[in-house]
Order: sequence, then C-alpha cells, then structure tokens
Amino acid sequence: MLGSNKISFLRGAVNVTPTDAKHIHVSTNSEPLTVNNVVINASAHYHLWADGAWHIGPEDNRNMAQWHALSLSKVNRKNYNDTPSNSAREKVAAILTPLVNEWVLANPVAVFNAELADIEKQIERASIKAMETRSAAALAQQELEALELKLAEAKGEPTTRLTYSQTWQANLDVKGGK
Repeated sequence: MLGSNKISFLRGAVNVTPTDAKHIHVSTNSEPLTVNNVVINASAHYHLWADGAWHIGPEDNRNMAQWHALSLSKVNRKNYNDTPSNSAREKVAAILTPLVNEWVLANPVAVFNAELADIEKQIERASIKAMETRSAAALAQQELEALELKLAEAKGEPTTRLTYSQTWQANLDVKGGK
C-alpha cells in the first residue's frame, strides 16, 4: 500500500477515489500495471455489497455488471481488439479486491467524506430543480391568469378582479408574511 489514495500492486499503482458510501472508483491513470508481462491501464468500479465487502460491479446482475465494471486495456496495443486476456482480468480482480477492502478499512474517513460530498451535490441538484420548478410554476400561473383575463374580456365581463397571484400576495400581506 502507498499513500492515502493509492494502492501499489503488480509492479504499478492505482488511484482510489471514493464517490459515495457505496461506490469507489479505482484506476491506474498515468501509472500502468504490469500483468502477465503486459503493460496495461485499468479502471474498476467497486460497490459495497450486502455481505459488507467491496466487490467489482453492483451486487445485482453480477456477471455482466462485473465484466463492465472492470476495464483493462493494453498500453501498447496493436489494434482495437488487442485486449488483455481473461486471465489478466481475473488476476487483477483477485489481487485488487482484497487490497481495496483493506484500503477502506484503513481510510474510513475518506469514504465518509465522499458520502458527505455526494449528499451536498444531491442537495444542490435538488435545490436547482426546486427553483426551476417554482419559476416554471410562476410562469404557468401568469399564463393562466392572462388567458383567464382574455376570456373575461372576450365575454365582456368586468376584468377588475384580482388575479390568483395578487390574491395570494394580498393574503400574505394581511397575515404579516411580508
């Protein structure tokens, strides 16, 4: 094991990045690994499963999800189809998985901080969505009131009545909401 966000193995190192309390991304970035005498780049998505351990891929749909959650590519590949062998995939998974679990046990604060950051991002997204929804509702209300006014004018009805927005604001003013 190296520094707080790196794990060394297979003549290389991987960066460990918790994204929330149940997901960790591991990648070689610019420090490739050597597996079976082949230099490769690796990326893996670890998920916390019900058994309390971290595994490659989400717990449901294990086979396909695990396959896609571990990506390996040769650094000096000859063509697009020149990919690392299945034995290389199995070796990386078999060695890296216990190291990731050890890293989590040694760095619980990093996973906790990632969860806090994820919740803060969710709050920000929800706040933006709420603001956009309120703005859209206000515009729809204005459109509705304009159409009601147009209809009243077309029918020759008096148009001096308060709109919904004006009535709502007047109620706030009376109740001391302003």
